[in-house]
Amino acid sequence: MKRPTATWTKWHLSRAKNEAKRRSTRWHHGVSTRRSGGHFVTTWTSGEIIKMWSTREPHLPPSVLCFSKNPIETLDFFATMRRRSHILKGMFPGKNPWYQVPKSVKAPPRMRSYQSFAEIEYLSTASAVVMTAEYARLAEISKFPPITIDLHKWSDVVFAKLYELDFFSVVGITETVADLYAERDGKRTMRILSGTNNAELAEATRRIQHLAVEASGGADLLGGRVELISTALSEAISNVARHAYPADHDFQFPHVGRWWLTAEFDRSNGMLTIVIYDQGATIPVTLPYQDIWSKVKLKVAQLASSDPKFDFANDGAYIEGSLKAGVTSTGDSHRGKGLAEMVGLIDELKAGYVSIFSRGGYYRHDYTSGKNSGAYPSSIGGTLIEWGIQVHGANHG
Repeated sequence: MKRPTATWTKWHLSRAKNEAKRRSTRWHHGVSTRRSGGHFVTTWTSGEIIKMWSTREPHLPPSVLCFSKNPIETLDFFATMRRRSHILKGMFPGKNPWYQVPKSVKAPPRMRSYQSFAEIEYLSTASAVVMTAEYARLAEISKFPPITIDLHKWSDVVFAKLYELDFFSVVGITETVADLYAERDGKRTMRILSGTNNAELAEATRRIQHLAVEASGGADLLGGRVELISTALSEAISNVARHAYPADHDFQFPHVGRWWLTAEFDRSNGMLTIVIYDQGATIPVTLPYQDIWSKVKLKVAQLASSDPKFDFANDGAYIEGSLKAGVTSTGDSHRGKGLAEMVGLIDELKAGYVSIFSRGGYYRHDYTSGKNSGAYPSSIGGTLIEWGIQVHGANHG
């Protein structure tokens, strides 16, 4: 008798393994119920509600999705989403990458895995803006709206926050929200606005002013500050177009070349919060290539660590340096100019804050608690600005 060859042995072992796998599998309506994390989910996709089969357990986000309350886990969560967009690029051209329709008419559509938002207990406005931008990126890359899973299990707080921002129009499961603003728990939120040009910027400024007037019961609480707010926003957003998406930059992840903006007015404390996000090349990357670099590089060197512990460890120093450039520069446009004007208004009002995340770095200027900067190992995937303006005359209306 001939001795079995290595190839023969490998083939038979593989066959035996597959046979054992088939025997351990039970089937129900064309779906394997073998213990592999497989389960049914309810999906909302392009206006349709469909039962699908997920072959794996979901990826779970942190229960608190907030850059100030839970920065490390929140940054890691969005980093995972960006890696997913990188995988999607060039995958299944012309086909829906979110699920597969089986050949059998009895079997339900299948997906490999998904992100479950049912576990999120708190979602900040800034995190909701970044999430909307990331889903817009996924929709642009795949050419199909991402599907929404088990919406009925989401907390009311998370659902309301995303609905107020008009997140669901990005995933294609609702028509445009009738009103531009929604109110909940004394907070009035402006529907998210995304754009690339000055006309859209002008519309954003008009909406913010209208938001403050409406939320205050008709009182013009911003008064003469509208022009200051408009100028700072104009500089910040215009510089997104000038510096955030340079044609010669090698982006790690594909982007859609836009900015996203929303605002929220809290009646209880009179705080107007404006959030702006872009997926661009970030302040730490672009600052050394701008004309004002010669004026601030010494400041950045003084703030930076000579022995950084991780790749983005000095990013906070670059953000703080860009603000220094905004104070000292005379007329030239750059990423720090609009930010410096935001900080200037906070100091003038003697209340409020400006919080900036760019790549792995952060900088916060709070009139009450002072300023601080630093960095995290994970990138935010762009630049996020949160501007809290203390509007006098709280509890109007």
